[in-house]
Amino acid sequence: MRMLKYFIGLELFGIYLSAIFFKSRLEGIGATIPDGYILEIGSIKLYNVFIFLQILMDLFDEPTKQTKIFILKSLLPFIIITVVALYLCFVLGRKDTSQGSAELANIDDLRKLYLFKRTSTSPIIGVYEPTWLKSIYSLICNFDKYRALQVKPPAYRVQLLHQFITFLRRIGMRMIIYGKAVTHYLIVGSTGAGKGVGIINPTLLDGWRESCLVTDLKGELWDKTSKYRKDVLGHKVMKFEPAGLDQHSVRWNPISEVRWGTSNESKDVANLAATLIPDPQAGEPFWSESARRFLIAVIIYLKYHHLKETPYHETTLKDVVSFLSGSAVKNKKTGEVSGVSLQNTLKQILKHEKMLPVNMPVYSNGKYTMQSIGMKEMEYISPEVATNKFYPDMHPAVLTTFLEYSTITENTFSGILTSITTPLSPYTEPILAKNTSTCDFHVTDLMRADSPVTLYIVLPIEDQKRLAPLFNLLIDMTMKKLTSDGVDANTYPLLLLLDECANFGKIDSLQRTITAARGYKIQVMMIFQSLKDPDRVYGKENSIINNCTVKIFLKASDLKEKEYISKQIGDTTIRQHNKSYNGFFFWNHMTESSIKRALINPTEVGLLKQSVILIDEEKPIITPYHYYYYDEMFTNREGKADTSSRFTDDFTNCIKAYEETHPASKEVVSDSAEELGITEFVESIISQDSIIGIQEFINNTDDLDLDDVQLIYSTYVDSELMETITLFVFVDYINSILSKEHKELIHLDDTVIDTDDETEAFDDDSSHNDGFFDLNLDEIRKEYEATLHKGR
Repeated sequence: MRMLKYFIGLELFGIYLSAIFFKSRLEGIGATIPDGYILEIGSIKLYNVFIFLQILMDLFDEPTKQTKIFILKSLLPFIIITVVALYLCFVLGRKDTSQGSAELANIDDLRKLYLFKRTSTSPIIGVYEPTWLKSIYSLICNFDKYRALQVKPPAYRVQLLHQFITFLRRIGMRMIIYGKAVTHYLIVGSTGAGKGVGIINPTLLDGWRESCLVTDLKGELWDKTSKYRKDVLGHKVMKFEPAGLDQHSVRWNPISEVRWGTSNESKDVANLAATLIPDPQAGEPFWSESARRFLIAVIIYLKYHHLKETPYHETTLKDVVSFLSGSAVKNKKTGEVSGVSLQNTLKQILKHEKMLPVNMPVYSNGKYTMQSIGMKEMEYISPEVATNKFYPDMHPAVLTTFLEYSTITENTFSGILTSITTPLSPYTEPILAKNTSTCDFHVTDLMRADSPVTLYIVLPIEDQKRLAPLFNLLIDMTMKKLTSDGVDANTYPLLLLLDECANFGKIDSLQRTITAARGYKIQVMMIFQSLKDPDRVYGKENSIINNCTVKIFLKASDLKEKEYISKQIGDTTIRQHNKSYNGFFFWNHMTESSIKRALINPTEVGLLKQSVILIDEEKPIITPYHYYYYDEMFTNREGKADTSSRFTDDFTNCIKAYEETHPASKEVVSDSAEELGITEFVESIISQDSIIGIQEFINNTDDLDLDDVQLIYSTYVDSELMETITLFVFVDYINSILSKEHKELIHLDDTVIDTDDETEAFDDDSSHNDGFFDLNLDEIRKEYEATLHKGR
């Protein structure tokens, strides 16, 4: 481009040089001399070039030899200049690229790549402006100085800088560089390098206008960008702070992300277990593999079990830990406390539990509808596990696992439990348990809601290591669920803006699906402290770096990083001149050779005080650091949203709607319950086999507790009878047939309750306080008696 400009300039000079001698040429053929000259130097007149060209065009019609000679002589200066210009451009101006041809991109190159054009899916990756402007910025408002003094800069200076920046932007001296559409980004920069102020904040305040999931380590991004994205862009904005009590924080329950009652059920639960219990980096994989198998069965069992409860209880990871922790029993007579073996509990479940059939919301044709799930449906839901005719009421996946694990050695079972409860222990903490108790959003809402969504995941530094598995689980489910239903299923593009993502460990699905994610409208921007981080987290053979088309480096300090940048920028060819002297009179001899040199060597990379942007198969770009707070276009948009958006959980709503249309018999109890008595009333409704089964269960259970009562109820009372025989009625029925010995041993988890309503609690802070049946006998009895009085 530069040589083309020189060539055009020489050509224009040649034409005017020809026009200088135009007068003498006209006199030679006796032609009329025009008066349209524009400059006279002595006796030489410089004629207007257009008059010169017009006369030549008129003379082309003259066929005489004298006229042809005149035209040739008139154009001779122009012809000579053209030959010289061609020689300069194509011979002397030719660049030697024998050893390398790397060069930095200029403004024309950026325009060809459309990097100054903003789209709704273009993150901001830099700014293009003359480097000497930095000195002017410092004179107007030196932010570095005020930061060092730990004082705020004067408002008038900030305002003056904002006005100056706005002026530069309008006249084209300062232009924002936007990323390319449908690509992945790798950002590398140490602490304080400007990743947030140069890329993340401006991207959220202007560049990326579609759905976004962003890690917000300090909560600052929510405070500064959520208002703009909600009020101006019309997004649903949500703040998910698992370890916080902020009223704006939404809740997310990973178990509720499973597509229950579908062919994806087993796969989703397996993926959930694999993320919660990853493979060990070293050691025997037996424990993690066995733990995942058992965890899958427990999650499925609890979900199906809770579906039979009224009102519906949403299964959580805390419920899983509580189930695995078992319960403790205190004998009121002796005062002794003893634990209940979980393996014995598994045996009792296999013997008495009636998991199927169960009413469950199933997603079909764009909505959830209640469907009855039985053994026939299990052939579709869980085809990989064969059904067992001896256990027709058990979920096949639960049955096979519980049968196996209920009989393994105690030491092995204990090791498996430890492998599960250790990584899941954080979910029993009250705050985290609350924030994972239900779903205020689902990962599919990010791309399939009625408007774009921005989700801020707030994970302070002190909680990152502890909550890394939860974050990985969220990203894992996001990638898997949004890439499993076809390309056209996703409405809005999604940017995963993952700041300091090395702190959260390896996200397997991210590495596996990053190659195909772009086809599903998902772009990833991964931000690391150092170029070593991807290798440290994902291994040296990882595909993260190679799959990121755009790589941005800020303040490289590590030698490996400098060498990588230098190598990616490439080599250039330089001419080296060598002089040698010999002879009595010191005759000199000069030789010229082409040698290879890095366009920017590692040492020079370290001295750069600019950003390096590398785009695959394009020239490297070096630009000044971008600080969004220099420009009032960004600062005027800062602000915090007043609240988080929340989505309704269609799965839970479907259950609640079903419960409203099929209410349990809490308010209306048959008069025959009073006429016949509770024992005769219940036994007149349930089958004889159920009566015998209940009696056998009681006789074979020494320490009958309310967990057992709940188990008996769900096993021997058919779902269609539960409207008549409510749980409250059934508790009184059990009490009516219990022997005195059993009545003294009824308990609820760590609370011993006798039939005289005397209670004694112990160890209120024990991890066993959250049993997997949450019954309170006093409340049950009072509600039941109130119902009877109301009936009277």
